[in-house]
Amino acid sequence: MVEITKEISDNIADKTLKFGSDQLQGEITKTLLDKKPIFIVFYDSKDISMSYRVVSQLSAYKDKAVFSNVRLPSKEITEAFDIKKLPSLIAIFAEREQIKDKDSKPEYVQIARFKEKFVFHELTKFVDQVSF
Repeated sequence: MVEITKEISDNIADKTLKFGSDQLQGEITKTLLDKKPIFIVFYDSKDISMSYRVVSQLSAYKDKAVFSNVRLPSKEITEAFDIKKLPSLIAIFAEREQIKDKDSKPEYVQIARFKEKFVFHELTKFVDQVSF
């Protein structure tokens, strides 16, 4: 079973956006100004979850959300986002009408933490709750 899972995983491209710790704040701001939620998985392994890669490519979310990842996040990032373990998934979003420019009030921005297993149905449920 492990071999089959690996073989399938190897054939699912990672189309999530890859950010370094130094790029993250600018990308979050840009995405919120585009009035989209941003999902960020922080991880330390070679690859990100196969289920996350699949969810990020679903047509239901195309042009409606940004899926990204940060491999080996810096200490500053893990502290800023209160990340206790890797992998961790968060969503950053705001009510669409509240974000008008880069100086919009921080209280309009919210963070949701994914607390379930990285499996397809749990990930889609999380994305749906946050974004639509």
